[in-house]
Amino acid sequence: MATETITTTERRPKHSQWGALGDITFRTHSSPGRVSDDRRWKLNAQKIINGYPVHQAGGEDERTTTLEITLNNRFVSIADSYQQLIALAAAQVPRALVIGTDFRGYYVIVSLRETVNTTTQEGIITEASYSLTLKEVRGENTV
Repeated sequence: MATETITTTERRPKHSQWGALGDITFRTHSSPGRVSDDRRWKLNAQKIINGYPVHQAGGEDERTTTLEITLNNRFVSIADSYQQLIALAAAQVPRALVIGTDFRGYYVIVSLRETVNTTTQEGIITEASYSLTLKEVRGENTV
């Protein structure tokens, strides 16, 4: 009876798609990062002489989402993904944001922060984290 050996590389789970912003997909096999959604509504005060202000609802303000992701070169080309993020931010074209199967809306990137986590001894980036600040865009200009 022959024995079969399985290497640790073969046991390692394959990547899964965690989310996407337009055509850019975020792949991971561990904890994906964080999404924080900031929504605010306006409540305007109208001053009254000799009285407490009267308030009027002013509707929802612009919605901002912060997306924190970590890219690893085992799953994607970090250099290519970074350039795609830069191009997406520069184009200012609203793209669909999907987390898992949850459609969050159409967003543009308004800021992007890169943090290099690990490199090889030669300086090749093997893992980098990105913090994207996204602003929701509603209306007819969505793709």
